[in-house]
Amino acid sequence: MNRIDLVTLLVEEYDDALAFYVDVLGFAVREDTRLDAHKRWVVVEPPAPGGTGLLLARAANPAQRGRVGDQTGGRVGFFLRTLDFAAEHARLTAAGVHFEEVPRKEPYGTVAVFRDPYGNRWDLIQGRAHPPDPHELLVRYHRAMLESDADALAGLYAVDGVHEFPFAVPGLPGRFTGREEIRAGHRALWDGGGARVTEIRDVVVHRSTDPQVLTAEHTVAGTLEAGGRPFRLAGLLVLRVRDGRLVHVRDYLDGLGLARVGAPTGRGRGEGGPDAIVTALDEGAGR
Repeated sequence: MNRIDLVTLLVEEYDDALAFYVDVLGFAVREDTRLDAHKRWVVVEPPAPGGTGLLLARAANPAQRGRVGDQTGGRVGFFLRTLDFAAEHARLTAAGVHFEEVPRKEPYGTVAVFRDPYGNRWDLIQGRAHPPDPHELLVRYHRAMLESDADALAGLYAVDGVHEFPFAVPGLPGRFTGREEIRAGHRALWDGGGARVTEIRDVVVHRSTDPQVLTAEHTVAGTLEAGGRPFRLAGLLVLRVRDGRLVHVRDYLDGLGLARVGAPTGRGRGEGGPDAIVTALDEGAGR
């Protein structure tokens, strides 16, 4: 996809500009190449990847010198986004950066205007945090599967969330109800199930007319802990989200396929494997 790579910023002298943008703002020098006796190609950029660089261009004639510090007619022309407004505002203030105003809250986030040494106006801005959408939750869900991290997985759910297995799976209950039951159930499944997920591939996402519902096909690959035998199983998840949390997940787990490749899905209570989930849930509920 195309993107804006550079924006020209007129400056008086290269080294003075570098002293501010690198030493004070904390930008990195992407390139500094001498083109002739007077002209250099100087590019700086914020340390976070994926942003737009600034071409620091030394004003070379009266018309350009007249535009230094006023390329936008007095409007804020540049926007510096941060993930920690308070820390960055304090750091820049201590470094002598001139802020025109005290920080203010806007519908889009927290912002304060500052000026560079030439008079260009900048916004220091931290956007308002938004809860994760269904696709981001799916990415985190898959990561928890790969890491066999029951705590990370449970943390994606609402307190009263439900994880349902519409297909019958030997040794598994039809659903886990509530975050803590989801945590205990998956911990027992992953710790004692005998199968370790090493890859999730062929992910196909289907969005519905409801933006809080997402369906995802995937193929789960891994190995059986006993003997290291590989397996590959197709699966499907239907995620329903509310306020950035999973409230209902339908997990169409291919339990019969798992049994066919030899995963220990038929062990008795307390011996590990999916049946141990029932024991873990009973103990967690004090039954």
